Amino acid sequence: MKKYATRRMEFLWAVEGDHPALEKELNAKGPTLIALRMDKTEYFVMSGEFTDKNVMDFVNGVQMHKYFFLDYGKLPKIETIKDN
Repeated sequence: MKKYATRRMEFLWAVEGDHPALEKELNAKGPTLIALRMDKTEYFVMSGEFTDKNVMDFVNGVQMHKYFFLDYGKLPKIETIKDN
């Protein structure tokens, strides 16, 4: 993630199944990279293989408004998950 540290973005790492309401709202299935526009209640899901190039293209595309974002309405609360 250091590669993207200079960009005005925030990241959340979540394990599949830890946030079922959030996953359902954003139609996240399996490993997923999702861009959220918190001020506009919109999201876009990256599809494809998680390579350095694909992730960089996705981040650049999000910043350059290349994608058609979908409305997510209201996000469920993101809970803090503690390791056992």
